[in-house]
Amino acid sequence: MAHRVALLGQDLWGLPGMRILCVYPALLSGWSSYVPHGNNESSYMNHGLAMITAVLKRAGHDPFLVDLRALSSWDDFERVLGQIEYDLSLMSWLSCDDAHARQAAEMMKRVRPDRLIIAGGVHLSVTESREYPNVDTVVLGEGEEHILDIVGDIESGRTPKSLYELKPVPDLDALPFVDRALFNPEMEETSPLLPLLPEPFITISAGRGCWAKCTFCAPSRDLISGNTCRIRSVGHFIDEVVLLNLRPGGIGSLMIHDDLLGSRQWMADFISQWRRYLPRIPIWCQLRADSIIRIRDYIPALAEIGLAWVSVGFESGSQRMLDWLKKGTTVEQNILASEILHENQVNIFGNYIIGLPTETQEDLEATGRMLAVIKPAFHSTSVYTSYPGSVLYNWIRDNDYWTGEHQPGSKLPHSLAVKGVDYYAIGELGATWRERYTSPLREWS
Repeated sequence: MAHRVALLGQDLWGLPGMRILCVYPALLSGWSSYVPHGNNESSYMNHGLAMITAVLKRAGHDPFLVDLRALSSWDDFERVLGQIEYDLSLMSWLSCDDAHARQAAEMMKRVRPDRLIIAGGVHLSVTESREYPNVDTVVLGEGEEHILDIVGDIESGRTPKSLYELKPVPDLDALPFVDRALFNPEMEETSPLLPLLPEPFITISAGRGCWAKCTFCAPSRDLISGNTCRIRSVGHFIDEVVLLNLRPGGIGSLMIHDDLLGSRQWMADFISQWRRYLPRIPIWCQLRADSIIRIRDYIPALAEIGLAWVSVGFESGSQRMLDWLKKGTTVEQNILASEILHENQVNIFGNYIIGLPTETQEDLEATGRMLAVIKPAFHSTSVYTSYPGSVLYNWIRDNDYWTGEHQPGSKLPHSLAVKGVDYYAIGELGATWRERYTSPLREWS
């Protein structure tokens, strides 16, 4: 076990260099929402920002977080800004945070006009906009390899560029483990979202990039991480899990964010090393339907080491819609993947999208028939929301498929409704499917 904890030295960061304010502007759940036992938007940590701060801490800098979810109002944020000392600031945001992030940047510049603001994150990398008032430096793509150069320039009195377009990090094993101390660990660890996932609940990431071309997402990941898929070595990944499990309280359950967990060899090594170094721990991961079929002979072993939930992007029971979305899977694969999980007593977190442009009543009925067979234990019914950076976003814009009205229930505050979608009707339909087509939970001991 000794070599398994050798990387503990990554936590022995040097003395502080620059004091760096990190602002997380995620207000989708509102002010004062950062509380224990919350939902994923209100409680989970942002791995991208926490990885940037891990790199900064390893180099001797002193980043610290102001999480808007933990504050009560903009007046509260202004009060905090007036009380803290820092040399420069970092911000990272998603598309759903855009309005709040811009407002936060305006307030930061007003309170401390002499402090530079560096901004990055998913939204800035995928949107066509390059106009960010009050932001001094925009970072597109993966920033870990160059954040020290940018901060070093500022530390030396040099003015950084206004825009950096960065390449993907080639070797994820070269990065430190994510800086979990940046966020309040109590929030995520008490918020597992799903049943059968005991506390402390921990989230982790294994890789970056995606080879799939689904039009509701692609080419967003290419804009962020290039057109390559990279995954940490099994040893590097297991090292982090072992260290987490050695903490007081250990790991109650683990969520692996990625849905592309390596090759068959990677999976075989993962199972082998888990058995050698870790106890049985409830695991929640994400897998495509075709990936489940590809590794079907490993699913029993994964269930033995703790696989309790798998999130599967079924998306639709209509082959026409799957093809139109360029999902790269079939309805038959969706059903076969669910059968494999059911056979191994693994609960299904079923992701599917309704309210898509061009979707017909026949398409919706086909999805209902598929769900009647699959019967997820948890229904994640997503009413389609159009995200910048995707092929489908551009298609809707170019084909005049927005109505100009706000989309009900959207996770994008500025999103518009899609023409031809009866949002009330599909909301009722989703509720009916959850009531009729849900499997009982499969517990394990």
